[in-house]
Amino acid sequence: KPSKDGNGSVEIAATVGSVVFNGLGKPTPTPAANIIMDVSNAAAGTCDASGAAVCLRIVITPSGQVRMCNPKLPDGDVQGCGA
Repeated sequence: KPSKDGNGSVEIAATVGSVVFNGLGKPTPTPAANIIMDVSNAAAGTCDASGAAVCLRIVITPSGQVRMCNPKLPDGDVQGCGA
């Protein structure tokens, strides 16, 4: 039986329409830059680093590394999206 999580209002804004990975785990065709997907939920409230609604970002590098991070956290924070 499928489970249900959340309120169904999650939105994903991406720099591409879809991502396909080859057998080596790399995006194909190879993108020129990182693929960025911002995940938010407008029904939960405004995104911020310390509030109830924390919106996340998924970053896929041209080599296939996938990372989820919080774009509202400062550079240097291990959970932030900075270098």
